[in-house]
Amino acid sequence: MCRWCKGAVSGRRRTFCSDACVHEWRLRSSPSYLRDCVFARDRGVCALCGIDTEAERRRIARMPFGTRMRELRMLQEHGLIHCGRKSWWEADHIMPVVEGGDSNLENLRTLCIPCHRGVTTELRLRRAIR
Repeated sequence: MCRWCKGAVSGRRRTFCSDACVHEWRLRSSPSYLRDCVFARDRGVCALCGIDTEAERRRIARMPFGTRMRELRMLQEHGLIHCGRKSWWEADHIMPVVEGGDSNLENLRTLCIPCHRGVTTELRLRRAIR
């Protein structure tokens, strides 16, 4: 019996009846898989301001070492990137889970770090009023 849809499992498969069921199950059980799917869909482009975070990251990675270090330090000081993080984007719940949203691909969007900080601040203010 398929773990996801409870349908019949046949052939060489043992746990899921199809790749679609594997995908659905992984979306709900693996945050890293869900994040990978968000990146595959949005390619690191912020849904609010439109900045291509991956293009920026690659642009800075091509700079000479000293210039790159100065640029990274400036970005960190201004809160535009997080130290030690490989990506410069974050997955954001369009409808926050705390307000009834789900952790599925349709409810996630890519936001740059400053936009995500702003959305999170707005959520905190809304919740503080309640």
